[in-house]
Amino acid sequence: MEYIRLMKYPGAKKVMLGEIQEIYKKSKRTNFIDVFGGSGSVSLNIQSKYTVYNDLNPELCALFMSIQERPENIYFLMKEGVKCRRQLIADGSLRLNQIDEEATLTIKKAARDHGIPEKDVNAVLFLTKMNLSFGGMGGTYATRKEKASMAYISKTLDQFESIGGNVKKWKIENLDFRDLVKKYDGTEAFFYFDPPYLGANWYDMNFDLGDFHDLANILSGIDGKYLMTIDPESSHIQEIFGEPDYIREFKNENGPEEGLTNPPRRRAFYVRI
Repeated sequence: MEYIRLMKYPGAKKVMLGEIQEIYKKSKRTNFIDVFGGSGSVSLNIQSKYTVYNDLNPELCALFMSIQERPENIYFLMKEGVKCRRQLIADGSLRLNQIDEEATLTIKKAARDHGIPEKDVNAVLFLTKMNLSFGGMGGTYATRKEKASMAYISKTLDQFESIGGNVKKWKIENLDFRDLVKKYDGTEAFFYFDPPYLGANWYDMNFDLGDFHDLANILSGIDGKYLMTIDPESSHIQEIFGEPDYIREFKNENGPEEGLTNPPRRRAFYVRI
């Protein structure tokens, strides 16, 4: 099955998806709950009867809600933005990774001309920002395989029918993880926990040690099965959660510049199935 992805995002899980799917299948649970959904890379690719996507970032949830309810608007506005940016690049007035005002104005005008609501405009602008910079923070970002940001956005357009079809079947939540687990815990629940990296400032909603202690308490008391993936080298992680069930090394696809070493990423797996 082709890997589907919507945007660039810190910590996307392409290389882990096969193992996540296998663990979920072994759990024999029907409800897959993606607690820290982020870019949706896991929820978009997991094969489950019922998927709950959750993230605390309201812009992410609003984007997926727009895709779920009005996918034709999102596709149309993205395409208008791409056409404008390609023309600007051809004219030499725009760098590939620049977040530009003219394309933004083009998207807004197209929305007005076609009666598209502002929430869909905001969703497309947010998605564009995420695809043009690392974590949407404004700095440029590209893998060694894909240095042109326009190629990334164009591939999103190519996959958009599949993206929309998957998102249409989701239950989308914008809840704190504590509230989410309380709402969905049960004998059919499988929780996938991929919490923010401790000490990283890649996210709008970062984690501290208190959050990790709360998460450890939740894991010890839920009825659902779960998988948690986390950086095993993060300070205090093994003190809080204990020894992981196992550690895997995965190819690091978001590597440094050519000629530099690109060590694999190590992830600790905490599993109850």
